[in-house]
Amino acid sequence: MYAELAAIVVPDATGSNDALAEALAVAMEQLATRTGVERTLRQVGITAADLDLLADDAMLQTRLLGNNPRDVTRDDARAIYAAAL
Repeated sequence: MYAELAAIVVPDATGSNDALAEALAVAMEQLATRTGVERTLRQVGITAADLDLLADDAMLQTRLLGNNPRDVTRDDARAIYAAAL
């Protein structure tokens, strides 16, 4: 659960599970910025034409999907990739 990871990465964060998860996301984004890690799929050569294949492949990751706190459909996976483009 992302809130549990926030306790490690952002130990001073407080609030609901959603607030803790958001604090973790912000901390990870700041880390990526400070270290120069690419933050978009486009920066690593992924294009909109690749999104369907990525979404299809994501649906094959059954162990990861099973451990996710929310159900993820193929359309969800594609939307996540599109937002990261």
